[in-house]
Amino acid sequence: MVETPWRRFLFVILLGGLGALALWLNGINLGLDLRGGTRLLYRVDIEAEKKAGNLPKDADAKELMIEMLTIISRRIDPQGLKDAAVTQAGREGILIELPGGDERTANAIQARIEDLGALEMHPVVYSDYSGKAVDGRRMPDGKSFDPDKEKERLSKWLEKEENRQRLISDPVKAIKVFNQLSPANGGPLDVKYARWFAMHRDKGKDATKTDPKWVYENHPEAYPDGQDQSKPSFMLLNMFEVEFKGEDLDAKALFETPDPNTGEPGIDYSILPAKAGYYRDVSVAFLKKAHAIVLNGSVRLAPRFKSAIDGRGIISGGFTSPEVSNLIVVLKTGSLKIIPELESKTTVGATLGAEAIEKGRLSISIGGTLILVFMVLYYRITGLVAIGALLLNLALIFGAISFMRATLTLPGLAGIVLTIGMAVDANILIFERIREELDKGKDLLRGVEAGFEKAMSTIIDANATTFLTGLILYNVGVGPIRGFAVTLMLGIASSVFCAIFVGKLLFHALLVGEKLKELKMARLFATPTFRLLSFRKVTMVLSLMLVAGGLAGFFSTDNQDKYGLDFTGGAAFRIALNQPMTPTEVRRTLQQDAQFQEAQVTTAGAITNGKASSYLVKLKLNAAKRDEYTKKQKEAKDKQQTYVPPFIDGVRSLMKGKLAYEPVSHIKSAPFEAKNFSIVEGRLHSSTKLKVAEVKAMLEQAWPTVTEVKGLDASGKTSDIAEATDIHIVLRMDAYKDDADVKRKFEARVPLAWQEALAKMKDASGKAILLSSPFPESSLIGSRAVGDLRDRAIGAMLLSLLIIVLYIRIRFHEYKYGVAAVVALLHDVIITLGVITMLNAAGIIHAEIDLAMIAAFLTIIGYSLNDTIVVFDRIRENVELQNKLGGNKSFEELVDGSVNQTLSRTVLTSITTFVVVATLFAFNYGAGSALEGFAFSMMIGVIIGTYSSIWVANPVVLWLTNREAQHSPPQERTKATKSAKAQPVQAV
Repeated sequence: MVETPWRRFLFVILLGGLGALALWLNGINLGLDLRGGTRLLYRVDIEAEKKAGNLPKDADAKELMIEMLTIISRRIDPQGLKDAAVTQAGREGILIELPGGDERTANAIQARIEDLGALEMHPVVYSDYSGKAVDGRRMPDGKSFDPDKEKERLSKWLEKEENRQRLISDPVKAIKVFNQLSPANGGPLDVKYARWFAMHRDKGKDATKTDPKWVYENHPEAYPDGQDQSKPSFMLLNMFEVEFKGEDLDAKALFETPDPNTGEPGIDYSILPAKAGYYRDVSVAFLKKAHAIVLNGSVRLAPRFKSAIDGRGIISGGFTSPEVSNLIVVLKTGSLKIIPELESKTTVGATLGAEAIEKGRLSISIGGTLILVFMVLYYRITGLVAIGALLLNLALIFGAISFMRATLTLPGLAGIVLTIGMAVDANILIFERIREELDKGKDLLRGVEAGFEKAMSTIIDANATTFLTGLILYNVGVGPIRGFAVTLMLGIASSVFCAIFVGKLLFHALLVGEKLKELKMARLFATPTFRLLSFRKVTMVLSLMLVAGGLAGFFSTDNQDKYGLDFTGGAAFRIALNQPMTPTEVRRTLQQDAQFQEAQVTTAGAITNGKASSYLVKLKLNAAKRDEYTKKQKEAKDKQQTYVPPFIDGVRSLMKGKLAYEPVSHIKSAPFEAKNFSIVEGRLHSSTKLKVAEVKAMLEQAWPTVTEVKGLDASGKTSDIAEATDIHIVLRMDAYKDDADVKRKFEARVPLAWQEALAKMKDASGKAILLSSPFPESSLIGSRAVGDLRDRAIGAMLLSLLIIVLYIRIRFHEYKYGVAAVVALLHDVIITLGVITMLNAAGIIHAEIDLAMIAAFLTIIGYSLNDTIVVFDRIRENVELQNKLGGNKSFEELVDGSVNQTLSRTVLTSITTFVVVATLFAFNYGAGSALEGFAFSMMIGVIIGTYSSIWVANPVVLWLTNREAQHSPPQERTKATKSAKAQPVQAV
């Protein structure tokens, strides 16, 4: 039955061992929804960059933000396997959420985000330049390069102490300041044609020396022998020649390679074919002369052209290997116009919440156990074979995910659920085929061999179409769609291998070892002869009604009621508490207000005993509320005020007494009588502990009228403690009319001075100390599934449908099977979409359409396609058998017979899958988590998919066949439409 079984067993053991080893060494990276991660909030001041000359004055802020979001998304997750969320926060904010809590990985990604990635290549200025560019252009009359005069002007500018100080902090910015000066103000003679650039300086070395050294003409190489890299050096570059930029490099041809001259890490690059010829022309024109490679405004190296170069080279210059790896990613994704500035960095908890994750884990375990028990009870010893293959399958899938360092998310789990279902289905197909062969009178050995052989074609066809779908989704889709595709393809490859290769190997061991002498299995249907297609007119009308209802329900429901935060966007704000609370406590407190019923609540910061003092809340806002937020925020900014949105007031009311203090509190007049002044006391609050003596010195300097500064202990009483978060102050102020007047004057003066005082202080880690605030952060956030992601996801699914039609056309030799399969898929998706949309809008279930739900729909497509292909494969087999042996059955009878033959497999597969998703739904119903909607959509999809594989796909094939017969010659039409009495068909 199997040749060289011991080698095959060794191979299987080796694969299983490798999977286990990968899991043991790397573990599994869980996504934001299952584990949480790091949250980075960046700001970009577009107006300030315009004023500084770093952006064109007419630059469109909206387009610039979209471009930056796209580039950053690609830098963070070029393969789409990390589940990183990148959204716009407010007008000029970028919110990035990275899965996992690995500080080193987060720092590496942070460096990649903050890398401008601007690569330029320019010839060094030479005094003998003819004024004629390589492309034939000439400099205007009277223009020429005079390096000595340019050097004199820069030297004079550097004599000023303020300019030397600029060099100490940032030579790149300092030289930009000089380049922007007009000739009349001491700037370059003509910055349009010649511009100074700073040589790259190693920040790890002494950066306090400011003696300039000039690098041009005599020393074009970067860092000639004896030059101190810590001293700023400047190179004058020829800006008249057409420059080469990062966009001119072939992104597919960037590789790490050692510099042949220095041995240090570098990047092997190739110019795009369209500009490779021009690059060669430049190398010939500047033979023996230097060509500077400028990265992020500083010259990394300036090698001489020793010979003509056909568009290839190496970028090096003090890089480490990790820096080269990051730079390759940056160059491949494009350069940013401006560098975003990090505003905050926070550790966040899982978006699903610990309770939902625990319920999901428990329900999947129960559902999986039920399937295993069912397989043993129904298929007896062969069920154990299936379980062994399935366990190895899971080990291989998770081992591969671990080895690739992919991030496992809810969409990824959807792909695994689909592949497990298809793995179970493959075993059921094999077992039912073996049963059929045994019923024909074959002995056990030949029956098993024939069962595997005949099931193989069906298994490969069913899995190949789904694998092709995954391949298209990976190559065309982006973000979580690619994560789903990866787990789907890995799972399919592993499932087919385990079902066919491993399953056959296990059967061989049982048969050769005489452990299996007879095959006992339960039987669902003996010899079904249902005329299922006789109901096709009724079912087709029913399907049309359901599809129409689904479309009507979907399009009549408001977008705000059907789409999740991934598609709508909304607002995000942080809550600071005075005492730690659990996520469940915070969530239930907020849900007392209807507007927070579906809010996403995650921890933001340290967690102790399951409790945290800071939380991140995200909620949906409709377009009108988002527009109002933007308008009111701008008005407040123009007045130098802070806008407090209405939902913040709602939270303040719900969590009264639980929130952290405002920066200033407990303001009241002291019991002191005076005509010209009053004594007022109050409390000042910071986010971290302060040294009371330092605070006292700063406050006394800011307000000479301060008479007392003391810390408050844990009980809220004044004390002589050395450090405190809350400070009690007493000061003399102008006379007041009443308590309201005291509070108004105190709040108008003290908070700003308090903030200015804290700005001068640093905590133990050197970070700025912030004011205490119950809401440290609040902003609008854009939708995650916008623009590129949404359009490419839709395109990927449409392309997948086309590939399905073409593949089935090749395998079945006719288009009608592919068309029928796609009709069934659209039928299933539309009905499921309509059902969940209407039930979600009615408040019966929580099933918003978000990225996790998209994964559920892709899973439904996979199941439906698998069911349909199994039936079609049996129809093809029966048609070929009749053509070979002769017969008088009509095509309708053959279709009906094929459906009956595969009915046991269809029902059993649907039951096993439904058990898992129904258990998941039962445990999560009413919890308001994404698992509830995911499981419910899968339940509907399994039911509708089973129905369509019988009463949608097959009637469409039959209709297309009859239509084809009507247009064929009379003799063929008679043959095709000939009807005979249906014969009983054996179940398989």
